[in-house]
Amino acid sequence: MSHTGPVPERLVEFWMGKAVEWGQALTPSARHDVALHLDQLRAFLRQLVLDLRTAPLIQQKDMPSLEPVPEHTGQTWVIAACDHVWMSLLGSQRGSTLEVMRTAPFVGQFLGRLCWNTFVTADKESRACLLQCLHSMYSVQPQGCLELKANQWIQNVLCHLLAEEDSGTVQTVLKHVGWTSRDYHSELLRDMVALLVNDVRKAAFSEIHTQEVCPCDRIHGLSVSCILLVTCPEAAPLIGALLDCPSICPKAALSEAFLHAVNEALLNQRLVLEERAVVALWSRSLVSLERAVLHLLESALSDPRPSMQELEEQVTGSLLPRASALSCPLFLVVNDIFRAALRGASGNQALRSLLQAFTCCFLQARGQVEPQDRLPLTAFFPSVPVSVLMPLVQRPTDLPEDAWPAHLVWISRCLQMPRGHDEAADARLQLKRPYYT
Repeated sequence: MSHTGPVPERLVEFWMGKAVEWGQALTPSARHDVALHLDQLRAFLRQLVLDLRTAPLIQQKDMPSLEPVPEHTGQTWVIAACDHVWMSLLGSQRGSTLEVMRTAPFVGQFLGRLCWNTFVTADKESRACLLQCLHSMYSVQPQGCLELKANQWIQNVLCHLLAEEDSGTVQTVLKHVGWTSRDYHSELLRDMVALLVNDVRKAAFSEIHTQEVCPCDRIHGLSVSCILLVTCPEAAPLIGALLDCPSICPKAALSEAFLHAVNEALLNQRLVLEERAVVALWSRSLVSLERAVLHLLESALSDPRPSMQELEEQVTGSLLPRASALSCPLFLVVNDIFRAALRGASGNQALRSLLQAFTCCFLQARGQVEPQDRLPLTAFFPSVPVSVLMPLVQRPTDLPEDAWPAHLVWISRCLQMPRGHDEAADARLQLKRPYYT
């Protein structure tokens, strides 16, 4: 088997010989030899990944044979999630099997043998390298039967990696590293998600955007593929990366069904996202933001006499105060919904308590924003004069109890000022402000 790539011929022969010698590592001597060479194997696989990523474009040639892999049977939920993510991952690749095989003609048989060696695939770094090699080999637009056959082989290799094995060898390896079968497949899923996150970020920051070729052309399709994974904890980084991806062109628009699914999972506490991703979700979809506010109203008002502590816990858990503190447009939408609800049920004490709790939580969340990122209160209340705004947001606990009556009189006088009063009148009112405020 000739080799034309940058990897030295002697290394190729050495590791191919080891892969054949080890087989599936069924004997103690084979397992011991794998353990002895694992660090060197990782280094070789890392170099192989780099070589395959830089494989030059070639014309279609005869492709060396690939190691046969049996078809996949039975999956658990976690394995099904892996399979779903993998198909999305393969679709994000722009490479060609023929390009890879010209660079490293030994790679098909080499990967086929290593993917059947459980002592190799149980190692996180080795497994990640094997996945990246398979990723590089896949042809999104196969040219001819050879690449079609190679794509099917790659999918079958993955199915083998994802299969829930009950063999004594696999169980021995998992027990040795302290894993259950579910742990193994969760790690595999996280590795594949990491590859997809990298692809999404590359598309977001790419400068190549033409009518014929656009790196964003798969963002929408990838969001559709992730709908079934929104409650999978391992997929959260990918969901966050999609939400953070800027809409630099129409092809980068996320699926409405994806946004709805993410929002519902978030509201039902079946998905945990970073604050930045939550803000991005509600900024992309006002429908999702409105749904989140209504969900808070429904849950909070279901108890006619909730304690203020319980209300504040509910409000904080909704993430709305934090998101509102980080994004003025989001706050204005939330504020409008609350105002409409208050007009429709002005006598509802539970609603009044909820709005009070939200105000407290919002002010607290705004205070936790870094000073350089913190917006002034006037940005959140653009139509409220400063003379009215500042007394209204002052907490009663910040004042001595015997000063409350005077403070309320002050607020009343502020509210009696006609709309559109001049700045001189506002200044005169500020001079009469009680000393404790």
